[in-house]
Amino acid sequence: MPEEYKIAKKLGDRAYRTAVARGEYPYLPALDELVEDTEALKKVPVGITEIPLSMIVGTKSTGRRNAFASNFMPLLENYSEFSLKWERLYESQLEEGIREPIRVVEYMKRFYVVEGNKRVSIMNYVGMHSARAEVTRLMPEKSEDPEVELYYEFLEFYKAAPIYDITFSKRGYYQEFAELLGQDLKHPWEEDLLRKVRSALIYFEKIFYNKGGRALGIPSGDALLAYMRIYPLQSVKEESTATIEKRLTRLWKEFLSETFEVELVERPEDEGRSSLPAPIRGIFQKHFSAAHPLKTAFMYERSPEHSSWLYGHRLGQNAVEEAFDGVVKTAAYEPENENDTLRSMIDRAVGDGAQIIFTLTSRQMDETLRSAIHYPEVAFLNCSVNVMHNAVRTYYARMYEAKFILGALAAMTAQDHRIGYVADMPVYGTVANINAFAIGASLVDPEAEIHLKWHMKEGTDWDREFAEEGIRLISARDFIRPDHAGRKYGLYRANTDGSIDNLAFPVLDWGKYYCEMIRSMLENGLSAPNAQKSGQTINYWWGMSAGTVDLIPSEHLPYAAKKMLNLMRRGIIDGHLFPFEGELRAKDRIIAPPGAGPLSAQAIITMDWLNENIEGSIPDPSMMNEDAKSTMNVIGVKARK
Repeated sequence: MPEEYKIAKKLGDRAYRTAVARGEYPYLPALDELVEDTEALKKVPVGITEIPLSMIVGTKSTGRRNAFASNFMPLLENYSEFSLKWERLYESQLEEGIREPIRVVEYMKRFYVVEGNKRVSIMNYVGMHSARAEVTRLMPEKSEDPEVELYYEFLEFYKAAPIYDITFSKRGYYQEFAELLGQDLKHPWEEDLLRKVRSALIYFEKIFYNKGGRALGIPSGDALLAYMRIYPLQSVKEESTATIEKRLTRLWKEFLSETFEVELVERPEDEGRSSLPAPIRGIFQKHFSAAHPLKTAFMYERSPEHSSWLYGHRLGQNAVEEAFDGVVKTAAYEPENENDTLRSMIDRAVGDGAQIIFTLTSRQMDETLRSAIHYPEVAFLNCSVNVMHNAVRTYYARMYEAKFILGALAAMTAQDHRIGYVADMPVYGTVANINAFAIGASLVDPEAEIHLKWHMKEGTDWDREFAEEGIRLISARDFIRPDHAGRKYGLYRANTDGSIDNLAFPVLDWGKYYCEMIRSMLENGLSAPNAQKSGQTINYWWGMSAGTVDLIPSEHLPYAAKKMLNLMRRGIIDGHLFPFEGELRAKDRIIAPPGAGPLSAQAIITMDWLNENIEGSIPDPSMMNEDAKSTMNVIGVKARK
């Protein structure tokens, strides 16, 4: 008798013994035993399509499951009726191929065989990548289970791009994948594009796994997405295997960063607990002096004179220049013309000898990452929060602490319980600022109402709208533009005669921030070389305790108001007062029960809910202007549905 079944059975026996030794189930799992009452689930016919063999993980029912090990290799005895049928089917596969599609059910992006177990066994044995299958989808009930939410995101992707081959581990990745290909999830993709994408996926996965990617514990889709943030997908088929392997080597820590949460360094003194990335360690192994200074570069999207955000960073740059007695030198880079890109600015900075490069908005993160991979000897930092890249450290400020105090002051001075609040756009950190303000107001006045407007929403005119609604007490934008000075910033009262009374405003001291960051690097560059977990992503997230965030009250405030502000400020700095501690309520649900401890830093940064005393909502990105959309593509917060 031919020897193929014997060889396949040995593979099955080996898989069986390995599973038993590990305490794992040694046979094919049956969906009917894994999921209660599968017959009650909604069934959606998908039709005949190509499915990856790696995603066929078991059988629908318990029949014949013990005939195969978990890798679909046979277990029944040689020369049995089963083995003879397997052999005949194998010979047919060699002569004609397997023409008849198998029948499977799909549940949560995994396939379970209804008919065709031996065909799946043989296709696995000969090393095929995929199989034609008649697929019936079993729909799980919608829930807040992260796996279920991710699956429904896949279904949205599948409607536009019916490809099973790619799997992601995190929400939002399917959307990002589409955007990197210049597509969306609302319109069907062309057949030619689908073929090219699927071919590139298969080719990339093979190279990734041959290089040891399985050991990372992430889907190959996550690795491909990290690759596509730097290199276009078409390069996978255009470049040689050696070139792609070299690129994967550069990106390996980026793949690792997919497996970790962002580590938030919340105080300058905490930096010693985490090692610096290799580029920064290399930089600080050198001795710096006025004759041989540390060179830093600041990348401005446009002139700081036209942006309150960038103007604050320019003041920070100036403070660095003054603070280190020539040991640290700074340089500013702005577009020289409308065609000047961030990459060309970075190229100029590197050519000028820059060793640390700061990019100042989240919109610059994609190019910052590409440049960090291209220039591994230079340290890159980007001003954003909750963006996970090992090659680029990020930094941001805990402005919600000042907003919490500002909310309490607003409630103390409001005359009709109504307070206006203007936010730029819903991105990471901003929603926490709004909620902290609302919670601070509610502690002073339980009837306080926060009326929320979005400055960068298309067609909005928050100033006129508040005037028409009779809302006079307003927390507006935090900073003013040098070329557009006015008094409508911070917390102010708009009087009926048109005058403005400024009550208080938050302060983000970028000078203090940059000086402390660089000083921390200088002091810790050699002291903690091994503490950081491999692949860890670092985000500096400093607030009042670091002296980078504060609140400046008007000298005309009553002494009792100033006293309250000082008490709250001291409580936050000392770590005794937490805005997001204890019972927290959104309009539609309880966020935290009575007596709950402080929310985690990650929960604060990624808030997607509004406190119950807020009148307003989180807008869809489509409702925002183009500047806001580009930022929200990187760090946007989507409202819960």
